[in-house]
Amino acid sequence: MKHIWLRRQCAVLDVPTYREAYVVYRPEDAPRLADELAGHLRTEYVQVNWAARGTGTVAPLADLALHLKRGHDRNPLDDPAFCAAHIGEIVPAEASGFSAVLSDGTVVIEAFPAGLPGIKEGGLVPSVLTVTPAGQVAREHIATFERRCRVEPGEGWWWHPEETPPYTFDRSDAEILDIARVTRALCESLGEARVEWYAGDDGAMVRDVSLEGGRLDAPSSPGGQLISAGVASGTVLSLPDLGELDEAARALEVSVVGSGMDNAAVMADARITAAEDVIVVAEYPSAGLIPLVDLAAGFVFQRGNLLCHTAIVLRERGVPAIVSPGAARLRDGMAVEISPAGVTVLSDREQTC
Repeated sequence: MKHIWLRRQCAVLDVPTYREAYVVYRPEDAPRLADELAGHLRTEYVQVNWAARGTGTVAPLADLALHLKRGHDRNPLDDPAFCAAHIGEIVPAEASGFSAVLSDGTVVIEAFPAGLPGIKEGGLVPSVLTVTPAGQVAREHIATFERRCRVEPGEGWWWHPEETPPYTFDRSDAEILDIARVTRALCESLGEARVEWYAGDDGAMVRDVSLEGGRLDAPSSPGGQLISAGVASGTVLSLPDLGELDEAARALEVSVVGSGMDNAAVMADARITAAEDVIVVAEYPSAGLIPLVDLAAGFVFQRGNLLCHTAIVLRERGVPAIVSPGAARLRDGMAVEISPAGVTVLSDREQTC
């Protein structure tokens, strides 16, 4: 329902977005249905989902009838003669990322090479670009990457990464301004929205939005990059290896809309319950940390970005979090306080890192 609502909003605002369709069909309907959809869908490849995530396939649009007929039994309705499926365009974009309008009217844009794993989970540092209310473009940080992705048909996820020599990832002023235009249009209509977009030769295209509880403050502060405002104190719990938590988050589909707090298996994990009333210190805001948000007093990261899933949940829950240059020096058992001014280690004498 959210996808349908969003696409209606985009149509009203004349904001480009990728197209999709929800269909109920019989095997004999597949050729006619594919012909009709060929006039609606525009991309070379489409994704067909029959039920939950992970049950889909990526196919050339030209072969859609064949895949609809083959997959008919994967999501039967009460009348088994009929099946339901969701079909969506796959945009072969070069760039993807997130954007939002800050409290001072600046648009902040976090850009990545399209399709790289770890984008939503906070595992990658993005190129960060901003556009002022007057339309001035600034490059706050241009990131270096060592992988690109290509679209391939088959079961499951359609982006396939491949190793490359290191390269910097910048975007043209025209593309940055187009992303800013789309972001402003959605935020003016919907309020405090975080926009997920694709961009390429045809300009920016909206993929999804997440609604924030309030307009975001500027992304930097004297003590580091502010992820979520507030003050908190407690004892440090350091999580040096996020690999297992990342894997668990992917398996359980932990995200903005599925925090894991209502999952008994998640809450029975000793790594989760150990976070109660402590300051969690980690390398980056992994989605695997989201189940800890309602337990921890605050978070300190070595690196991170403002618009990933974990950052959204932290702000929604009002849990203080900051990216601090001194995070790597914090050890288990230290008493610390975090605030927009930075991280203060509370010992015989106070020192700020």
